Amino acid sequence: MKKYSFDEIVPREGTNCLKYDARERFFGKSDVLPLWVADMDFKTPDFIVDAIKKTGTANQVFFFDNDYDALKEVLTMLPEALLMPRAYDYNMADSALNIFKPEVIHIDESFYTPELTSLIRSKNARIWINALGEPDDQIRKGQSDMALQNLLKYGANIIQTDEPELLIPLLEKKRLHN
Repeated sequence: MKKYSFDEIVPREGTNCLKYDARERFFGKSDVLPLWVADMDFKTPDFIVDAIKKTGTANQVFFFDNDYDALKEVLTMLPEALLMPRAYDYNMADSALNIFKPEVIHIDESFYTPELTSLIRSKNARIWINALGEPDDQIRKGQSDMALQNLLKYGANIIQTDEPELLIPLLEKKRLHN
């Protein structure tokens, strides 16, 4: 098996990575080590891809990245892979949709617009949005209607949350989850 280096640094600052880009907001300064979010800061090693091939589980794993060259590399190793490109603006989402024809695109609240969701839906893809941070805080504080309104206002239909035990019953009550 090929050795893998966990020493290769993958720069995440300035990519809307909550772990890095929200340090100032959460801690009042940006020079803190972001160990508060369990997020990988390294590329997927070949032996992981080999295990996915061996177990035949490529259709059960989303490969998630904003590095479209890395996602293209995944497709050369696993042509049947499910990709979830991350996009940071309309043009990036449009490129991801045209290059990969993915089932889902991960977008950020900063450009969550009717125009973007219309584009994504027109390509028969789903819209993944993140509730981590303020929306999850609102849900914990009992302000779930406000959180849901913001998360769903333009048609996101996949929500990443740290509060599934709180969010799922709210969605079921509104007949948005089954």
